[in-house]
Amino acid sequence: MKRVAIVFEEDIFNQKGTFHAKLERARHLAARPELEVEVFCVQVRYTWIERLLLGKRWLDGVSERKLGRPERLDFDGVSYRMLWMPYSILDHFLFFKLGRRPLFYPRFLRRKAALLKGFDWISAHSFEGAFLAREAQRLYGTPYSVSWHGSDIHTKPFKYPCIREETASLMALAKMNFFVSRALLETSDQIGLGAKQVLYNGVDAVFYPYPTERRQLLKRAEGLEGQRVVAFVGNLFPVKQAELLPAIFRQMAAPDIRFWVIGDGPLRGEIEARSGDTVRFWGDVPHSRMPEILNMVDLVILPSRNEGFGMVLAEALACGCKAVGTRVGGIPEIIGEAASVPLGEDFVHRFSSVALSILEGPQNAFYTRARFDWVKIAQEEMLFILQNTK
Repeated sequence: MKRVAIVFEEDIFNQKGTFHAKLERARHLAARPELEVEVFCVQVRYTWIERLLLGKRWLDGVSERKLGRPERLDFDGVSYRMLWMPYSILDHFLFFKLGRRPLFYPRFLRRKAALLKGFDWISAHSFEGAFLAREAQRLYGTPYSVSWHGSDIHTKPFKYPCIREETASLMALAKMNFFVSRALLETSDQIGLGAKQVLYNGVDAVFYPYPTERRQLLKRAEGLEGQRVVAFVGNLFPVKQAELLPAIFRQMAAPDIRFWVIGDGPLRGEIEARSGDTVRFWGDVPHSRMPEILNMVDLVILPSRNEGFGMVLAEALACGCKAVGTRVGGIPEIIGEAASVPLGEDFVHRFSSVALSILEGPQNAFYTRARFDWVKIAQEEMLFILQNTK
């Protein structure tokens, strides 16, 4: 049995798409009897000063202050060994304002590398996990692989050049770099070389089409009888082109169509002010409730400027929804080119027209759930680990 350490940074107080992707990869890898898996999660913690300036954070109704710094936390049956890192205002200023490398964060990761002594393999995620894995490789010779999920490749190395060379080094020293889409792998070639392959994220088994009667009952409870629902699901950020939603909704408007916005972010106020009465804003919704919500939705739209994968589209299609997105990142690899709209001139009109035609048309024939099976994905990663350890 091989001992495998899974390492990454995530925000347990704001559990978005990458959190669940990393959780599912860890959970399914840990379920393999051939491996003994330990999961390490780097979590930035706020002091009272940061809580005052940036706001309080909560985990399942427990405030960050009351939560303290437990050594372990469990999520969906996976035990996370928590590595609590103090928030550094200086590092934030250096990196986000001046584009310089942080000082305290790398020192923290180097100190924590000693925890990885004795493992046969390190399965790292994104830049922070890869940095920690590389330190363990330097100290103990432990081989590592890295899973790259999106902005860690398509945005940050280009927006913050101070980490581009470092990212290239992390990729070059890894035994394998797994990318969640072909598009992300191709983008990585602009950063550096290394062993690379595509390993998609999966769709959890809780995402499936409910029986017709159950779907009808859910819609009736929401007052949606005889209505079709078009939903945007995601963060209300510029990278998602969320500011275009009011215009898209206006062009798609029809007496039997209702619009939902599921998610939150800095653009919410602007979007609400420009939206009509037919738009319902849900705010952030727990991931556990998303299968039920998607079973009430007829079409999910994702007009992003960039996407590493576009997990919500795979989840929507798994629930029997239709889907349309932009022709960027991994989106066409999920929904096909016919359901994806290129960016460019007159985008809102073109996107809305395609969305309406898909809403009226048959189910997506390009999507196949078998490509996004977590069990097969974990098995592929496990086989690579076994083949490359002594």
